This record gives sequence, C-alpha cells and structure tokens, in this order.
Amino acid sequence: NGHTLSKTVSGEVINNKGTLTLKGQGGIDATSHCVKNYGTLTVDGGTYTTTQINASTALLNDGGNMTINEATVRASFYAVANAGGILTVNGGSFTSTSCNHEGSYAYAFSHQGGELYFNNGSVTGVQGALAAINGYAEIKNGTFTTVVCQTGTADGCKNGGTAHYAFYCAGESGEIECNIYGGEFSSVSKYAVYVGNSNDGGAKKDAITNIYGGTFKSADGQDAVRVDQTLGDLDVSGGTFLSGDTADESVQKYLAPTVILDENGKVEKLTEENAAAKIGEDYYPDLQAALDYAVSGDTIELL
Repeated sequence: NGHTLSKTVSGEVINNKGTLTLKGQGGIDATSHCVKNYGTLTVDGGTYTTTQINASTALLNDGGNMTINEATVRASFYAVANAGGILTVNGGSFTSTSCNHEGSYAYAFSHQGGELYFNNGSVTGVQGALAAINGYAEIKNGTFTTVVCQTGTADGCKNGGTAHYAFYCAGESGEIECNIYGGEFSSVSKYAVYVGNSNDGGAKKDAITNIYGGTFKSADGQDAVRVDQTLGDLDVSGGTFLSGDTADESVQKYLAPTVILDENGKVEKLTEENAAAKIGEDYYPDLQAALDYAVSGDTIELL
C-alpha cells in the first residue's frame, strides 16, 4: 500500500491470468505495459504510468474481465485498451500525450473489441479521447476531451491541428454499436463526435451510435458531429450540441422523429404543445412522421 512497482525495459510488469485485485495508493511505472489482463482484474485506485510513445498500453484487457475503480493512468500511447472481453470503468483519470507528430499515435482510451461499460471518469488525449472500433460500448457519464499537443514544435501541434475527436466510433476492426447516455465531449479543434470511416477506417465495417444525452462541443466553426454517409449511422434523441458556444443546427438531420432542437442546441422531446400527431406517449412533428413510425395496431391521434 503506497508502494510503486517499476520496470525500465519494454514489457508488462504484471501478466494476469487468474483473479487479481490491485488496491491502494501505490501503482506501477512502466516503459510499455503496466498490466496485461487475460483473467479477472479489479483496479481499485492507484497510479499507472507508461513512457513508450508506440506499441504501449498502461492497462490492457485482452479477453478478460477488467474493472477499474478511480484509478489514475498517465500514458504516452494508450492509457487503457480493451482488446476483447468485458471492461467496466467506475471513475478515474485517463490521459495520453500521444500525437501524430511522433509518427505513431493512439487515442487515450481505446475499445477494440468485446464490451465496454464506461460509467464515469475523465479521458483526455491529443490524438483523441475515446475510440470504439469493434464490439459494443456504453457510456453513462464522464468527461472526454481533446487538447493541444504540448510536446511537438510543429504548427499543427501548437494550434491544435494534430488533435482529433473526443469520441470516435468506427468499424476499424469489426461492426461497432455505441450508446451514449450522458457525459461531456469536447474537441479543441475538430468535431466532438465522428461516426463511421470509409476513408482510412481499417476493416471499414458499419458503425452505429445512439445518443440519448450528454453535451457535445466542437471547435468554433466545426459541426459537433460528423457521420460517414457510407458506414456511419447516428440517431439522436437527447443531448446538447454546440459549435464553439453556438447551437449546432447541423445535428438536425440526425434527430429522432420525437424530438426537436431548441435555440440553445438542446434536444427536447416533442410535447402536445408543439406536435401534430401522437402514438401512445410519443409525439411527432407531422402526420407523415407518425405514419412512418407506426406499426400494425397503432392508433395515430391528430392534435
């Protein structure tokens, strides 16, 4: 408790294939990997750091079951990666200084397969905050932020040009579904959310994102969300969407039929006061929208 393990050459400090709990105020300082998990791992607190700027991950879950509770992770490449299995995050701080001026680059938090349940925590990166490229991801709360690179001297580093997205969902390794229920997503220079990638998106599989809540803020003059028309699918039924400090009206085309966007960029449910039709407890802006979503046995009430 309070002690730190360290390793000055590449390779993991701990390789877990059983059941392990890391608990307390200590931690691990490593060159490339603090922990590789193939079994059942619980991380209760502690500080985990890596320094290698490529092919490194502080906490790697590879087909196991990992739970992180309020840990602090500082990395030069991936802070946390889920390569399969189940990863649950219940708070913590996850940062990466990785930037594409270094030749290779990584998001701070990478979900590469299996299941991710992110309940709370803070993720900060230059290349990007959270990327989900295969499997299933569910985000309940947290802050996800991209920042200006502090280590490079190129203009792109200084002006934030090398920074990317707060949330990236693309089928680079397989089909991916992401459900976002809350959180704050902010990009220093680009879109806050990017869904699908038919350009350089690896395997180029379908990517689906459903947004039920949260705040999404892009750089001034940029859309809050960007959806690849070939591989991306976005459905928005809640949340607030901003371009800089201004409501982002471009999100209108992704809205569910039962909601509207107000002047402050907030997505609100339609009510009897501003709807034209109703099915059960759901309100629709016009009769055609209600007809489009009606199923056999439904009753459409005109308002």
